[in-house]
Amino acid sequence: IRLRWKSGFSRSKVRWKPMGSDAKKLQEQVQATLGRIQELDDAAALKRLHENIHRHPDLEDVDREKLDEAIMKRLRIVSPSIATRLGGPPRRTSV
Repeated sequence: IRLRWKSGFSRSKVRWKPMGSDAKKLQEQVQATLGRIQELDDAAALKRLHENIHRHPDLEDVDREKLDEAIMKRLRIVSPSIATRLGGPPRRTSV
């Protein structure tokens, strides 16, 4: 999810705010982020993204869960140890 700074302030004094609160823009950002997750190979970047989606106030639970699942799936490939620390051991599926 892309975020920007409020204009006119220094970075150290301002909190992040979402680019747009419009639901359509937010959905476009969610879709773009889902596509970007598959390209990320950096475990630290995936971990930061995981933290950011849980902090984002405008995300609906469905979108948050969708992003969380995609991040955890990618983390299990890139860095299983970080994935286990964030989401617990992988779920076992019955055969």
